[in-house]
Amino acid sequence: MRGTAAILLAGLLGLPALAASPAFMTLKLPRTPTANERVWLSLTTGALPHGAGVRVDAPDGSVIELVTTFGGHSGTGGSSALVPLPQNLIVGDHAQVRLTVVGVGAAHRPTSAEVTDAHLVLVPTTPP
Repeated sequence: MRGTAAILLAGLLGLPALAASPAFMTLKLPRTPTANERVWLSLTTGALPHGAGVRVDAPDGSVIELVTTFGGHSGTGGSSALVPLPQNLIVGDHAQVRLTVVGVGAAHRPTSAEVTDAHLVLVPTTPP
C-alpha cells in the first residue's frame, strides 16, 4: 500500500484533540505486537477540498505517505486509509507522526473536521 494509499469511504468519527495537538502526535499501541505483526497508522479524514491530501511525516521530517482521496469529490464525506509505518518509529508502546494537510492553500495541521481519527493498528504479516 506504499505510494498510493487505498482509501475506503468511512463514517466520520470525532477526534477534537487533533486540532490542538502539538506538531507531532504521540499515538499509543493497542498492545505489544507479536513477531508476526507490524504497526500501521489508521487515518480517517473528513471532507477535504478537491486536490488536498494529508501528508504523514516521521519525526526526522521524512515523508512516510501522502494520503489522498481516491475518486472522491470535495464535500462528499470522509475517507479512511491504512499507512504502514517504518518499524523504527515504534518506541516502547507508542509512535510519533506529524500530519499536514497539503495541496490546497497553505500547508497546515489538520483540524478535527479534516482528520477525524488517527490511531495505531496491528497488522498480521506472513512469517518468513
